[in-house]
Amino acid sequence: MRQVLLTLLDNACRYAPGGTVAVQTFTAENRAGMRCLDTGPGMPLDAQVRAFDRFWRGDDSRARVSGGSGLGLSIVKAIARLHHGDATMDQ
Repeated sequence: MRQVLLTLLDNACRYAPGGTVAVQTFTAENRAGMRCLDTGPGMPLDAQVRAFDRFWRGDDSRARVSGGSGLGLSIVKAIARLHHGDATMDQ
């Protein structure tokens, strides 16, 4: 779960520079959850649908400075599923 949290925070900070990033934790129906919120510009709905796809990136740049390989959120989703959970995106 540490890797999930670090990846979500890194992603939020990268795409909401100068904005606010917050983490919320909660329990519901005998399950634990966490939510990473930011004040960034958000993503169009068609991009949200693909955000957890391997190697998909929301922008055309592949430079490490501005992004990466497009694996971060797909790894988050895989780890969540291994813990019998899921990873989703809300606008």
